[in-house]
Amino acid sequence: MEHMQGQLAAMTERLEAMESARYPARSNFSANPRGLTWARNGQRLDWDWEDMGMWSLVITPALRGLDYLRDIAAFFAKDEARSPSSVVVRRLCLDVSFFMCVVGILKLIWRKSGVRRREVLAALVVLYRAILGIKPPRSLVDRGV
Repeated sequence: MEHMQGQLAAMTERLEAMESARYPARSNFSANPRGLTWARNGQRLDWDWEDMGMWSLVITPALRGLDYLRDIAAFFAKDEARSPSSVVVRRLCLDVSFFMCVVGILKLIWRKSGVRRREVLAALVVLYRAILGIKPPRSLVDRGV
């Protein structure tokens, strides 16, 4: 895995070097804690989100939300040096989300297929009886018809 990450990092560096050689005036963006650093033609511009006037009312909560999403993604991404309870919570959340995705996909397939509920219920009853080895009732034979 580390070998693949190393190769990916090297490839990214080569692509950036090729892009900077071909387009020397292109902008490079990198995030910093207070805002955005924008480097263009050797000049650096530091954006301070709290000094953006009325835009700071929109940008600051949006950035906080993005930080929260990054923290949640980090929680689900790695399972290193965690307490046992957080490992269990992480695993339960991942399993529940997987189950919900599968149910959603099955529901979507159900709606697109147009199969009726009675047909599915009858098929499930037949499957249930086949698994348990139960023979269906033979009402006409039992009555002597």
